[in-house]
Amino acid sequence: MEAESSWDKVTQDFSESAGILHPQPICARVQSLRRFLVQQGVELSDTCKYLAPKDTAVINKVLQAANLQLREWEHGFEVSRANCAVENDVSGESLVDAAFLFCWLLRVKVDVTSVDIRDTPLLSRLPVVLKLGLSSSNSIRNIKVGLWEDNTEKHGTYLAEGLHVGLPLEVYCNRGIHLTDAAAARVADVLRGCSATLKSIFISSGTVPGPNKNNVKLLLEALSESFKLHTLFVAGCDVGKEGKIFAKVLEANPSLKKLTLRKVNEDALKAVAETVRGNTSLESLEMSEDYSSSGSIALTVADIMRDNRTITNLNLNALNIDNAGARALAGMLAVNTTLKKLSLENNRINGEGAVPFADVLRTNTSLEELSLYGNDAASSTLEALTKTIESNLFHKLESTHQMTEHPAGTLHYEGSSGLDDSVLQDLTHALKEDAYSSHNLQLCLDFACSSFHMGQMFNAIGSSSIVTELFVDAVMYIDTYAARQLSQAFSKTVSLKSVHFQYEFDDPNVVMELLVGLSRNRSIRKVNLGFAFFYEPTPEVLKNLFISNNTLRSFHIYDRSIRTKAMKPILEGLSANYALTNVELGTLDYEGDDLFRVQGFVCRNERLLGAAVQFVLGKSQDDEAREAYRKLCSTVSLVEEVMNICSVSEDIAKDLVRASGIST
Repeated sequence: MEAESSWDKVTQDFSESAGILHPQPICARVQSLRRFLVQQGVELSDTCKYLAPKDTAVINKVLQAANLQLREWEHGFEVSRANCAVENDVSGESLVDAAFLFCWLLRVKVDVTSVDIRDTPLLSRLPVVLKLGLSSSNSIRNIKVGLWEDNTEKHGTYLAEGLHVGLPLEVYCNRGIHLTDAAAARVADVLRGCSATLKSIFISSGTVPGPNKNNVKLLLEALSESFKLHTLFVAGCDVGKEGKIFAKVLEANPSLKKLTLRKVNEDALKAVAETVRGNTSLESLEMSEDYSSSGSIALTVADIMRDNRTITNLNLNALNIDNAGARALAGMLAVNTTLKKLSLENNRINGEGAVPFADVLRTNTSLEELSLYGNDAASSTLEALTKTIESNLFHKLESTHQMTEHPAGTLHYEGSSGLDDSVLQDLTHALKEDAYSSHNLQLCLDFACSSFHMGQMFNAIGSSSIVTELFVDAVMYIDTYAARQLSQAFSKTVSLKSVHFQYEFDDPNVVMELLVGLSRNRSIRKVNLGFAFFYEPTPEVLKNLFISNNTLRSFHIYDRSIRTKAMKPILEGLSANYALTNVELGTLDYEGDDLFRVQGFVCRNERLLGAAVQFVLGKSQDDEAREAYRKLCSTVSLVEEVMNICSVSEDIAKDLVRASGIST
């Protein structure tokens, strides 16, 4: 009876607050959902503490309408974005089902500890679930929200009303959702109350300017009372010219390891840099994307980094750094042996500014990556610098890694385990020696992974004859160097059949490197690149991939807002591809039927494949079947379809396909 009244209470609160349908239809819809779940054997009592895999599968059928999924992770369950294509115009009824179930899951005791609903129809159209769901939970550790929309004040208000001091928050991520003064004050109180548990903070603006200066200061002031903060990310927010608030946060958090500041004014960046001078905990520092900067920040940072012994990753992208700044940073590398990665992309450094790096790298063997892409230096200069670093690392690895003999036998890496450089080196060795024991390689990347070791491991995948399936989580940690190595692996592998990337790529150059490698591949049948934006010249690269690769049968990449001009080259490429029978590209930012045209090409290819198989089996010899055979006779899709239908080996299927060509 208690469970019944509890369900009714949630139903009443939800129906009165949802606003997407009238209360009466919502109540009827929720009761229909209840009957469906009960029929499927899902327990709905308020004391439910466990969900079997079959229960999770049923629940996910409902959640997928809002691009959500329920999955187990190391700390219970997580409601997160599903990597599938869902239009934002999903029906109100389906959205009600998913939204109510979201609220219910956070209320019962199944231990949902993480929520990631960034850029989902649920957050966009029914933000009240933040208030209803979060307010009834005492177990949420991670909350991640974000929207790329203009009007998000109500979303911020519901977020603030849902959060409460009783939550053991470890991660707070808000990308693009605007907070009013009242909402910011409430969120600040919640963060202050989580000082014993809070580890990571991400705050950034969206299509409109982010939180105003006072609101950002409110949130950061709360963090100055935290003592366990590990990661702080702030982008596109006005923090005032002085930037003193960051100094307070750094001083109050001796545990802070990673600080990222993007689109923050130059004076604030200099204040932060001066604070770093006496800091002994920070390991990763990014100050980037201030397009109005004078570039002089490089001189300040170079001076500070000469004596720093903790920072291993330094990113100064897009700060208008010139040759003088480059020389200062190169001079710093002459005495700093701690820094492993230095990124200076999209600045104003030319060949003259790159020369000092070439000189210093002859003696500095500790730097593992130097990125100067997007500057005015010649590509040959950049390649020479990269080769110098790789040579330094190779000799260093030779003298250390090879001296430690790997035990005989095979290695199997469990994808749920965290990756570090030591594990990456072991994986690299095992892959090169074909000592990796599983066909499935699952990689959970982390900021602790250096680009060089990640890249070397990726490259080794290309020489493995065992690995056929690759799954890569947290792709935001892949940079252009590592992507280039994986691209080379795609070019040379003959074993890899399936590739799946999870979450969203931060760097469009990474996506393009991977697409170039895939265009040269002749073994991979299925690719899922997760979320990515089609920046120029990605559409042309996609066109080339579709034209040159007749091995791929399934290709997924999800851009939430595809522009008109991006679709033209993509459609041209798909029109010339007869092998793809499964394609997903995302959603359009304009009214049009281009995605229907994409599915039209897919249906055409399915018909061609069926007709070509009939031709090979001698069941149809008409002109349509003959033309289908002509288009597909050199593709693996035809061979594999014959294998499946006739239950024969690959060699026999190839002979049947070839024999059909001789008979014509």
